Amino acid sequence: MRFATIITASLIASALAGCVTTGNPQQKSFRELSANTYEIKLMQPWVKQEIDVRDHAHQMATEYCQSRNTGMQPLQATTQRAKSPEVGPEVTYVFRCVGLLDAPKREYKPLTIKTEWLTGEDDEVDMR
Repeated sequence: MRFATIITASLIASALAGCVTTGNPQQKSFRELSANTYEIKLMQPWVKQEIDVRDHAHQMATEYCQSRNTGMQPLQATTQRAKSPEVGPEVTYVFRCVGLLDAPKREYKPLTIKTEWLTGEDDEVDMR
């Protein structure tokens, strides 16, 4: 009896968890166009704004390049409006994975000009 109750409770919990996790289904395709250049096609139904789908494609591209220890360089993003709520906006996002650059080694120093020839005094003017 106790065993049947535990199994029934676990089946109900898993069914409810399945209902909660079915969020916004999406259609996507990912393909390599050439060496280190890729294309993501993404369509998200029930999303109203095209920019939300484009931001999601941008995030997917960034995560893909970071997984390869490279940086992401966007090349082109083309969006299409949603024709109906069931068929949401569609984006085609083309990007390239590029090598990361090292940070500058020297400290930044602001540009200053000596104004001795203007005023006759040995002053410096900060150009910020």
